[in-house]
Order: sequence, then C-alpha cells, then structure tokens
Amino acid sequence: MTDPAFVFLNPSPKEPIFSDEDAAIFCCLKISTQHMPDPNEDLTDWSWGELPSLGLQWIWAYEDQYVLCNDKSEKPIPDWLFNICIAAREMYSCEYILLDPSAAPLDIFPVYDH
Repeated sequence: MTDPAFVFLNPSPKEPIFSDEDAAIFCCLKISTQHMPDPNEDLTDWSWGELPSLGLQWIWAYEDQYVLCNDKSEKPIPDWLFNICIAAREMYSCEYILLDPSAAPLDIFPVYDH
C-alpha cells in the first residue's frame, strides 16, 4: 500500500511564484470516504474546498473540535472527523485531509458500508 500522506504546493492565487517565500508546501492525508458514517453528511462548515464532480473534499486538520463554535448552540466538528484530524496531525504530520472516494481505507479508522 502506498503512503496515504502526500505534499502539495499551495501558491498565493494573486501573485506569481518568484521564490520559496511566495508559496507554501503542505502535507495532506488522503482518507477514503468509506470512513464517513454518513456519505451525505454536509461538511461545508469545516471544508476548505471541494470538487463535487470527483467527490473530493479538503478539510483542515483541526486541533480543537470546537474551534468554529461561537457558542454552545453551534455544532462542533463531528467526532469521526475530529479523530481523523488528530491522527493526521499526530501520526502523519499532516495539516490537511483529503476525503477521496478512490482512496484505500486505512486500518486505524472504522469503515462503513454505504
């Protein structure tokens, strides 16, 4: 099996890249959508972008489950997703997660039949 972590270049969209300081390289963990309990769950509150035609969704590997909650009435990051965020950071040193239907499932997370 190939390593599920990979790096990508995230250049500034407004400026051409002239040096290493103009762009950043991030590490990303590719996760199968089979690890999602509900494949139709709306993750737009936590998503950093998506390609719906390919079923891909980018998620920042959050370090705080309640980081986007302004008060107790707002829902935190779902437990299953937050567990993946923590593993992405601690086990793979990744800043992002890519939910990908074509990714192979990882043994460390539950797999759901959809």
